[in-house]
Amino acid sequence: PVTRVELTPVTGRTHQLRVHCAAVGHPIVGDSIYGYGGEGSAQGGLECDRITNLGASLELQKRIHLYWLRRLNEQNNKDGGVNFNGRANEECMLCLHAHQLTISHPFTESPMIFECPPPF
Repeated sequence: PVTRVELTPVTGRTHQLRVHCAAVGHPIVGDSIYGYGGEGSAQGGLECDRITNLGASLELQKRIHLYWLRRLNEQNNKDGGVNFNGRANEECMLCLHAHQLTISHPFTESPMIFECPPPF
């Protein structure tokens, strides 16, 4: 029930992608603020039955969260019991990754493109 999607930020505002995904009922896996168990508002704070009924149920979000924790714990065991990236066992890794960044060179203004595949 998990799908990798490509998102493009428009405004560059903090948490834009995280809030928008939560707003349509599909929070990003491992999002400790807007995802399962997070302190942010469900559906990104929107109160609309059309949106609320479209998203993943709280039970499904919980199952995905627990699955991801099991995967992290399995990785911990393979790495000699060290916590995955220093995270506590109950905290998931946020599955949000910029696979490509493009910036202008400060002197030549030529585009500089950096790519890295997602680690998940």
